[in-house]
Amino acid sequence: MGAVDPASWIDVPSVTLELTRLIIAIQVMAAGITLPKKYLTKELVSLLMLLGPVMAWMWLTSAVIIMLVFRLGFVESLLIASCVAPTDPVLANSIVRGKFAEAKVPQHVRNIISAES
Repeated sequence: MGAVDPASWIDVPSVTLELTRLIIAIQVMAAGITLPKKYLTKELVSLLMLLGPVMAWMWLTSAVIIMLVFRLGFVESLLIASCVAPTDPVLANSIVRGKFAEAKVPQHVRNIISAES
């Protein structure tokens, strides 16, 4: 029909980008609020291990798998792996919250997942 085209009213990619930033900011703030006081100073070594060598290992492993499966170059695989390796705050929130998580996942594991994301 073409009589009404909402996509022509606004710049859809920029609105999508800004909404994504807003949602991630809210999720990161919610994760930070739920952590116990002084948690980051108490678990600094654990977080540095997760964000340093473990994250680098996940990045390189993901890059090699992507390179082998999709037959891409190493640099392209590293770029895609950098999107796959970090823990997404929205995904982490769904893992650490809810009936199942509270029943099956220990509190210290839920805290470290939230802090790492």
